[in-house]
Amino acid sequence: MADRKISQLTPLTGALNVADALAIADDSASQTKKISPKDLIQAGVVLIDNGSIPADKLSGSAIPDGAVTTAKLADGAVTAVKLADNSSGVVVTGELPTGDRVGQIGISTTDNALYVWDGSAWRGIAAPASVNGIDVTNGLVTIGVTDNGDGTVTLSPGLADTTGARQFLAGPTNGAGPVSARSIIGADVPAATSTTNGVITVNGGGLTVNAAGLISIDNNVAEQTSRSLATWDANGLVQGGSPIVYTDLPLATASTTGVVKPGASMKVDGAGNISIDNIVAAGSYTKVQVNDVGLVESGGSLSASDVPDLSADQITSGLISPTIIGDRSIQEIKLADYSTCLIQEGAPSGDYKLGQLWFTPSTSQLRVYSRGSSGDLWLSIGFGALQQQNLRWGGTVNAADSTITTLTDIGVSEGLVAGGPIPTPTDELSGLYFVVATAGTGITIPNVNGDMCTEGDWILYIDQAQGAVHLDIAAGGGGGGGASKLNDLTDVDITNVEGQQFLQYNAISGMWDNVSLIDGGSY
Repeated sequence: MADRKISQLTPLTGALNVADALAIADDSASQTKKISPKDLIQAGVVLIDNGSIPADKLSGSAIPDGAVTTAKLADGAVTAVKLADNSSGVVVTGELPTGDRVGQIGISTTDNALYVWDGSAWRGIAAPASVNGIDVTNGLVTIGVTDNGDGTVTLSPGLADTTGARQFLAGPTNGAGPVSARSIIGADVPAATSTTNGVITVNGGGLTVNAAGLISIDNNVAEQTSRSLATWDANGLVQGGSPIVYTDLPLATASTTGVVKPGASMKVDGAGNISIDNIVAAGSYTKVQVNDVGLVESGGSLSASDVPDLSADQITSGLISPTIIGDRSIQEIKLADYSTCLIQEGAPSGDYKLGQLWFTPSTSQLRVYSRGSSGDLWLSIGFGALQQQNLRWGGTVNAADSTITTLTDIGVSEGLVAGGPIPTPTDELSGLYFVVATAGTGITIPNVNGDMCTEGDWILYIDQAQGAVHLDIAAGGGGGGGASKLNDLTDVDITNVEGQQFLQYNAISGMWDNVSLIDGGSY
């Protein structure tokens, strides 16, 4: 039938069977395929929208027995109208049959009593129908309660408390028999304990109850708002009070708090303020008068007689006025070493006094501390025997190659070596001089470097800062006119030469003499 249209095919009559096939278009492959009716329906049911099958299209016989379980039912979905007669309760005449479910209700019209099935027997739970308030009609049990429509209900005469307030319905202890109303008594309510609620008995002990049941404290004391001392009974109720007086309080001790009273030199005013019973004018005093309790009674200023004799080591600061020290009262023995003259090689560090001396042992130089417009300074003492004694002959030199030719004992004592180089000026060599034995321009020390030195010229060492001085004898020294020996100088007179001698200027003769001892006065 491939040459026919689908609309031209022979219609299928009767029921479908497995061999039947339906034509279906496969859009993904652009082909026409076949499918059985069964497969089409089974696959299509999965694809239909939820809730799209009308309820009247379903047959009741289509739900198999037992398919609807408790889990399939929504909570609260079963209404009373869906329940069949005798489904939640059984109403029979005569003896009740065996119950179907635990909790099933049963009513026998023989005694009109209400029962419940506990799984093994029927248990009576209500009085017979002769009691007002319970009615059994056509198998339905009703309780005599009428809804008034305003939020209240009315009980039937058998249930209502018509005899008085605070009463309840009471029946026989075996669960059967007439029911009557009576007042509630204490025995009807369980007694309270320390852990459970219940009825209590007010038997005095500081409490009382009136006819209306109002509980209150069984005590009557006049109100007191001021500070009072109270008394109370065995129940803890205040019986009375009185103003507190000092005898009611414990006395204070050195270690406990308590009541105190003012002692000597103390006072208390009407407001209870405590103060010191002493009057001294305010002020600053260098001495005071104190009474036996440590209070200042008077004050004044120190006088000379108030100051005790003090040891000198108690004076640790301040200055003693020069006017206190007597003229010419400081003895020589009181002076410390170096207090009048410093003896050291290096320059003093400072903080010295005008007129203080500084002696340099290596050069025998003496200076005095002074002040001028340029500030503090140490000035050399440049006159008299001290200056003359500073000149020391060290030997002869070769000015051509700047070497030492010969040395005196003084030169040897300075650590110099004959044949060695002429030393560079230092503070220790100050006052040392050499006589040129060989002329030349080869001397290389400061201030003499390259000078033309002839025989007999002097090379005099000043100090490290100032270097040396070239004394040109031919230019005007000593009148010797080129003398090669000290004794050839017109102002030098050398006789009986000995080692370690000095040249000393003789102010009377005006000559330099060789001497072994310095004779220039007291030092």
